[in-house]
Amino acid sequence: MKNKYIFIAIILIIVIGTSFYIWRDLNKLSIPSIQIDTLNLKNNDGDIDSQTNDNNIDNNLGQINIKMPDLDREFYFKDSLPVDVKESYLLRIKDIIAEIKKNSDFVDNWLVLGVYLKTIGDYETAEEVWQYAGVIRPLNSTSFANLGSLYTYELKDYEKAEANFRKALVNDSSKIYIYRNFYELYKFGMKDDTKAKAILKEGIAANPDTSDDLQSLLSNNF
Repeated sequence: MKNKYIFIAIILIIVIGTSFYIWRDLNKLSIPSIQIDTLNLKNNDGDIDSQTNDNNIDNNLGQINIKMPDLDREFYFKDSLPVDVKESYLLRIKDIIAEIKKNSDFVDNWLVLGVYLKTIGDYETAEEVWQYAGVIRPLNSTSFANLGSLYTYELKDYEKAEANFRKALVNDSSKIYIYRNFYELYKFGMKDDTKAKAILKEGIAANPDTSDDLQSLLSNNF
């Protein structure tokens, strides 16, 4: 009986340890559960009516290639990365690509690959990878939110950033970090205080119990 409990304990340790490493990689992405939760807010006092026409959103998402991105290309690395860091990232990228070639329908690998590509400075390929993730999983929010951030901070294409953030929220309105990044696009990128205030209000209305961060931004910046 004692040996039986020892064996069970060992199995639990292995499972918990494995789960930790999977969680550690995926947690960086804030990968959400897939759900649709649209809002119906009155369009007054600068509030945004989030019942946005899907056709208008899709028209502003940018040119999307429905073919799988070429993963055999040479990747661009920004010059500021040390050689050993480049080698480490390249090994990880190759590992993820190998997994994608085994099963290109597993969207988490596409999401993680995009994060690594953005980190090394290959924004063009990161864009293609996340766009493709949105094609194979059009109801996910993470790929669109990641594209919104990429267009906001790196590529400075604010129209595409706005469309992708809105698409992410149409797919899942519970993710506070998306509202926060959307706010930064309006506040610091587009310098539109009206829209910045409105997106915070929208996030608070959609998430009254989990939006302390958004409430703080609204109180301290307007």
